[in-house]
Amino acid sequence: ASEYKLVIRVVLRGLPSDTTLNVEDLVRSCTSDVGTSLDEEDVFTLSQYIKANKGKDTLFIMDGYDEFPEELQEISLVADILNGKTLPQSSFIITSRPRASVPLHDKIDRRIEVSGF
Repeated sequence: ASEYKLVIRVVLRGLPSDTTLNVEDLVRSCTSDVGTSLDEEDVFTLSQYIKANKGKDTLFIMDGYDEFPEELQEISLVADILNGKTLPQSSFIITSRPRASVPLHDKIDRRIEVSGF
């Protein structure tokens, strides 16, 4: 049995650079860099499931936090998820260059650093 029913890879550099991000944007972003896309009905259905369950059974992989605009790191849906204000039952993994991740240290349970890239 799997711990998660949904795994959503959010390519942070590809998100709209404003504070009006919504769950639908996060779901849409999961296929944006692989040349495919979900139809809007699927985006809506998945987004409704995530919101109705407050993120339970959902793992967000926040890819490229260091490439996410600094102003959105404080005020955006992504910040609200990381702070537990929105979708409080969701889990997340953040990828980032080490220096950019320092502000996140108080929000995370475990930190792994890969050396040698």
